[in-house]
Amino acid sequence: MTYEQLLAYDFGSWKGRQFVGEKIARLDDLLDYFKEKGLIIELDLADETRFKRQWIPPLYELVKRKGMLGQTMFTATQDEFSDFLSESRDIVISVSGVTNMTTAQRALPMSKNVLLCNYSIHYNNLTDKIVDYAHTNGIKVKTWTIVSESKLRECVDIGVDYIITELPPEPWPWEDEGQTSIIPIMAD
Repeated sequence: MTYEQLLAYDFGSWKGRQFVGEKIARLDDLLDYFKEKGLIIELDLADETRFKRQWIPPLYELVKRKGMLGQTMFTATQDEFSDFLSESRDIVISVSGVTNMTTAQRALPMSKNVLLCNYSIHYNNLTDKIVDYAHTNGIKVKTWTIVSESKLRECVDIGVDYIITELPPEPWPWEDEGQTSIIPIMAD
């Protein structure tokens, strides 16, 4: 559908009465909003959608044009990034699809061509060995979506840098122990 066709739809009423009539936002408008607020945005292409390789270059150019390279993280698999990152880029990436030590090692070369790299690892695949390997090579580790305090504690203990969780935002007793960023999300 074109953007003009999408404007005919209500994208907010499913979320609650106060959102009735909400229109779909364009990415360039979201980038302006995030820039103005000083927030970081993640463009997550790591799903089963086709043509993702073709989306990375124009998305990069849009983000660059908006002056948002330092505030935008691009997430995709190492295969989707491979062509685009054959040369150095001023880009922050999150490599999804890291499921074991082999995929962590395979993704390492692309970390050399970017500003910052992190591995995005589902908590079921997370091991202290992968976290240690990443950190030894200057790579941060992000995991998602933690729903128990014991699993959250486990992730902090092995040194995960970014944790996405559905737990309520509250000061956990170990937050002062290190550099872990705990990112609460709203569950539907």
